[in-house]
Amino acid sequence: MGTAMKWLHRLQRHLEPFAIPNLTLILIAGMVAVALLSAVDPRIGGMLELIPGRVARGEVWRLVTFLFTPAVGITSDPVSILFFVMFLGFLNTMGTALEATWGTARYTLFVLLSVLASLVSAMLGGWLFGADAVGSNLYLYGSIFLAFAWLFPEYEILLFFVLPVKVKWLALLTIVITALQFAAGVGNFTAGGWLTCGLILAAHANLALFIGPDVVARLRHRPLGGRPPARFRAAAPPRHTCVVCGATNLSHPDRDFRYCPECDGTPAYCNEHLAGHAHRGPPTERSARG
Repeated sequence: MGTAMKWLHRLQRHLEPFAIPNLTLILIAGMVAVALLSAVDPRIGGMLELIPGRVARGEVWRLVTFLFTPAVGITSDPVSILFFVMFLGFLNTMGTALEATWGTARYTLFVLLSVLASLVSAMLGGWLFGADAVGSNLYLYGSIFLAFAWLFPEYEILLFFVLPVKVKWLALLTIVITALQFAAGVGNFTAGGWLTCGLILAAHANLALFIGPDVVARLRHRPLGGRPPARFRAAAPPRHTCVVCGATNLSHPDRDFRYCPECDGTPAYCNEHLAGHAHRGPPTERSARG
């Protein structure tokens, strides 16, 4: 994992001059445009979807335009439109938060790797099966949601504008549903099913690169056996200490603490100092970066 992180960090530095600010807004604007055009002519949506067989026959624009096909179905029904607007609003919240936390270059790389993996998986599936199965971008946007849920598990949304639900529970439900879709895709032995499996693996592969080290670090610093008995809790040392302000999970229980796998020693940061922090490293490495 360390080698992968070093490779990812180098790739991120090379991408910085080409990073796309407000990438989420661009994706949202594209989906809105496609939705409006499809309302005028329903055939337009089908002309933009990722269909490997059509791409092989020269319709190469589908390699880009599939990103802008609405990830959730939309019709003229008011409920469908409302759901679409809610999806776009939440996507904007997630993308903005990830870009603010990771930085523009890292977030651009996260989306770009997911897109490229999805394209490779779709085209390979089309070449192997020779069918016009449609590749969805839903799993790509699902990976953005899971990354957001990992970084901000306590964030609450009002489900149906009424029921407050923390995203960590929705993420767990998403993982279960995606696993069932993967199992169904493997089991039905069709081109569409295998394409779905490939897209699921491809769209979520970047989670292992970007979130995997953080998961390992969190598990490494989490004590086993659950909470200690009540008589020992007062004397127990803090589990997390922010290296910037010194806040701990005991002194500031309302704060969320994360471990940065790119910093030397994998130090902890509270949620107030995680975004935009300068990565720590050996003096020679820091001077080389400077």
